[in-house]
Amino acid sequence: MPFLVAKPIKYEKMKYVLQNKVLSIFYPLNILRSGLVIIIDKLEKMEGFTSQEKEIAKFILEKPSLLGELSTEDLARATYTSPSTVVRLCKKLKTKGYNDFKLKFSTEYLEVARVSEILKDEPITKESTYNDVLNILPKMYDAAITNTKLMLDSNTIKRVINRLKIAEKIDIYGYGISYSLASQASFKFLTIGIESMAHNGLNEHYIAASNNRSNMVAILISFTGKNSSITKIAKYLKRNGIYVIGISGFRTSELLKHCDELIQVDHKKIVLSMEVVTSVISIQYVFDIIFSMLLADNYEKNIKASLEVLNKPFEKQ
Repeated sequence: MPFLVAKPIKYEKMKYVLQNKVLSIFYPLNILRSGLVIIIDKLEKMEGFTSQEKEIAKFILEKPSLLGELSTEDLARATYTSPSTVVRLCKKLKTKGYNDFKLKFSTEYLEVARVSEILKDEPITKESTYNDVLNILPKMYDAAITNTKLMLDSNTIKRVINRLKIAEKIDIYGYGISYSLASQASFKFLTIGIESMAHNGLNEHYIAASNNRSNMVAILISFTGKNSSITKIAKYLKRNGIYVIGISGFRTSELLKHCDELIQVDHKKIVLSMEVVTSVISIQYVFDIIFSMLLADNYEKNIKASLEVLNKPFEKQ
């Protein structure tokens, strides 16, 4: 879904009284819809909602500034539903309860509003100057990382990290610019002693010659999740007993069913071809998270190896 910006942007004060703390935040009344798989997006899509739950969702999206002042009874009364329906919707949105929902909703709303304000205008136009570009690009990087951070599921990332810790080899697949990202990530893994290789296609002989496929992990990169070649590779690897991790801008059913885990990143068509910047930054961010966690897991070993390299450089041998 492309970024949409409402003009003019109006602001209202939202007061949240949670755990005896008052959070006063200013939000645009009409924020851009980022398409993220987060609470706000789920409220908009209303997938799997009952008719009563849809009424609650509509009320929250239309009058977000009132949410912080309302109890479950108040919200139920305002939407002609019941307190139990409000609580049930909160649980359906993967929150612990109504107060937890309000806290998470406010956090996400603030981030989405901030990103919409950052990118409310066309990032690059024919009038853009050198100084404009210098200022715009960091904002685009910030938006890509923020959106990806909101989308990441911590349990998925933890499962991926745990699997990579015991992997004997990590193969990373990508085509075009995705292959360059695969090469960068592979190099990083090699620097901390993890055997890794980047591929821009499937080598069936390589897979057949691998002795212990159960200890191999494959990471497949697809900006859209619709690359048929990547999907075919995922299917082949999974069929041959290799643990498959997908990194994609969309949770397409075809790619998802051939992956053991799928990490979703930010991929938006902003303007022109600048969406590639968003995708690249988002995927690099995910790989850096994984790399950093693996580095920390064997911190002493990696520090020792780094010191050895510094003390015995190749040029002096």
